[in-house]
Amino acid sequence: MKKFLYVALVALTMGFMTSCQSGGSTSYTKGGPMPSINFEAGTVNGKTYDTKTDKCWKVDISASSKEQSASETKYYWGSEFELVAEMEELMWTVAQTGQGNASYSYSATSDADYETCMKHNLK
Repeated sequence: MKKFLYVALVALTMGFMTSCQSGGSTSYTKGGPMPSINFEAGTVNGKTYDTKTDKCWKVDISASSKEQSASETKYYWGSEFELVAEMEELMWTVAQTGQGNASYSYSATSDADYETCMKHNLK
């Protein structure tokens, strides 16, 4: 189970390196449908998000199994739509393992540029 949590957190970290208000995730289950993402409309699971304004987002991620849990804070630069789409895909992927679950929450920071935002991930 330690490997599962480690892999989940590594996947989260890698996802943030490639690239306000709320957070969480839809309750995904093993074998269940993938998140519905419409890039043209800027929607994730039917909810519309800002696609035009890039910001620095503080993202708190938690993963747990029957045996243990882990959490991590990462910073992400991009639009709210990009952030939510990536996180929902990750939440669905974790659910497909059937070994635990994950959740996230996010909020905008006051950092005005990419470099300042990404420096938080080096701490």
